[in-house]
Amino acid sequence: KYVSQVQALKASGIFGLILVLLIVTISPTIVVQLPGIPALPLVIILVALMGLSNALCWPAIWPMALQDLGGYTKIGSAILIMGIIGGAIFPLIYGALVETINRANEINNVTTTAKSGNQIAYLILLPTYLMIIFYAFKGHKYRSWSRK
Repeated sequence: KYVSQVQALKASGIFGLILVLLIVTISPTIVVQLPGIPALPLVIILVALMGLSNALCWPAIWPMALQDLGGYTKIGSAILIMGIIGGAIFPLIYGALVETINRANEINNVTTTAKSGNQIAYLILLPTYLMIIFYAFKGHKYRSWSRK
């Protein structure tokens, strides 16, 4: 074990947050040419890199969340599974944002691809990565939500 789950989650959350900010702000006209691969817009590469950030989240969150639950481990696991519903809701919100932004751009005759809803709608991920960062730094330490 080279990296703790807490450190992996911190790195994943921060990396994901940085990627979202870059995706939203970088011009889609910037193209990267890598050896043996066709030229790709940098934004596409950044979106693909989000998979790396996301891949490290669940393996870190799961054991951190279930730690010290004892007899409540089954209930805790069930709640975590129900939390996956966000993966089904956020794409719908993303799609609605894309359509709304693109429609507004059409109405206002904005034709630059930098103002595309496809890119701007990635902002929907900011609160999710901020929550992951909070959980990695502080949230996983809470053992009770009541004040004593």
